[in-house]
Amino acid sequence: MLSGPEPISPIERTIACCLEAREAMGQIADPFLQTLMDMLLLELGSRLAADLHPSVPDAFRS
Repeated sequence: MLSGPEPISPIERTIACCLEAREAMGQIADPFLQTLMDMLLLELGSRLAADLHPSVPDAFRS
């Protein structure tokens, strides 16, 4: 698992797990799988940002 403060929200825990998986996937060297993981991380990051800043309009989140 990643070092540092313990993630608290389910999204933060999921992101931490995905980052660990992404690092491990580097050994597989499959660009398609890497792209899928990157897309998942981008979506999770967007949702985390929305949770942290709920007053920001949706138009500025994309």
